[in-house]
Amino acid sequence: MKQWILTSLALATLATGLGVSEGSLAQTSTAVVAAPVAVTNRPLTLEQLFRAEPYRGEAAKDARFSASGRYVAYLWNPFGEPGSDLYVHDTQTGRTLRLTSPTLMAAVETPENLERYAKKLQQKRDETAERQAREEAQAAYLRGEAVDLEQWERKAIEALKVELAERKARDDARKAAEKAAWGDAAVAASAPASGASAPEAKKPVKDPKDMALWELRDELKKKREREKLKPEDLYPGVSQFVWASKGEELVLAYRGQLLRWKAGSERAEPLLATGRTLKPVAYAPDDQFLIVQDETRVLRVRLATAGIEVINRELFNPDDEDRKFKIAQTAVSEDGRWMALVANAPLVGADGKPLPKPGRQVEIMNFNDRWATAKKVDREVSDDKRGVPSMAIYIRKVPTPGAAPERQPQPVFTHPGGDSWFEISPVVWARDGSVYAFTTFEREKDQFRVYLGKPGEAKPEMVLERRAPSTTNWST
Repeated sequence: MKQWILTSLALATLATGLGVSEGSLAQTSTAVVAAPVAVTNRPLTLEQLFRAEPYRGEAAKDARFSASGRYVAYLWNPFGEPGSDLYVHDTQTGRTLRLTSPTLMAAVETPENLERYAKKLQQKRDETAERQAREEAQAAYLRGEAVDLEQWERKAIEALKVELAERKARDDARKAAEKAAWGDAAVAASAPASGASAPEAKKPVKDPKDMALWELRDELKKKREREKLKPEDLYPGVSQFVWASKGEELVLAYRGQLLRWKAGSERAEPLLATGRTLKPVAYAPDDQFLIVQDETRVLRVRLATAGIEVINRELFNPDDEDRKFKIAQTAVSEDGRWMALVANAPLVGADGKPLPKPGRQVEIMNFNDRWATAKKVDREVSDDKRGVPSMAIYIRKVPTPGAAPERQPQPVFTHPGGDSWFEISPVVWARDGSVYAFTTFEREKDQFRVYLGKPGEAKPEMVLERRAPSTTNWST
């Protein structure tokens, strides 16, 4: 039924687009044909086809239906907008509601952060447009056309001169105000100490009129390196969401905060913010509680009273245990009685200290600056040792509200990690919570295994094992 609804939505969208195209063609055919206009036959270049900003936008992802199948939620954003916002589509009315956006998140986000997101987005668009213009100009220059390839540097240096002049004026005004209020003591306190090194002593802002071209270019490179975009500089959107078990509502995570949306409302309301990164795991079967995970613990949130209860504290690691496990993933059964905790531990050496990062580092020389510099970067090759962290799976009963904490059980499955190609699937539960299952794959042995376990038992049972067929020896 859900697949049929998604197919119908796709066909309706396609039909709408075809209808618009046919109407446009009909209008064109009935219009009066104007005099022919001479069109410059300019060849299509790779720089125009493979643009700095691709033509293709982002596809919708993580589409999930509500318990009744009426609503479908998915993560998507229009072309050119950063992040992944949450949309909810009503299959009965055909209405699509956008629950998150930089404007809507003003209820839980600070104005300074929103302004910074907008500023960084504009910076990204300007840099992309400049990069595209540079590529097209370089291609035109190679074709023999008269192109000014230094126009962007001159423009950036002129803007830098204005910025440096404004900064110098602000510093001079601040020093004058401090001198007027506190006398020469303030000026002496703000001056660098005679024994201060170059990185410690802040150099006074130099008048851009007295700076040579090479000095302005150095300042421009420092500015660009300082303002280089990082992933966290842009608006992130929604990281994940979960639907209720029975009701028409969901909980979404935005920058570690939880927001709740109910069918019929126009916006999501703030639910919980603890200062730590919260991840919604699942609703309880009766929708009275919400299972949440932070960096180290698993929590249960009472939705009626907004109370928080810890249902699994940080994993206890004995003092003589070298591997210190931390919770990485949580999977709760649909009946809400059991949960599977997947924990990881960094590799340690004989002295108990964490092992260095696997792989190797190579030095790369950079000749873009006035002085050549070298930096080390990670470089992995096929014969490098791998550093797969140790992992363990714990099966625990979800405690009843108000129950006393129980002793931590022993892990039902462990892997030492290290220099091996080992992969494991997420733990999945049966609908009634009677069994759980997961799979493992060891690439070096070409060995695939399926494990099936029952909660309350010590170890899961390996129910299937397959190996890749050996290669044929043609020498015989």
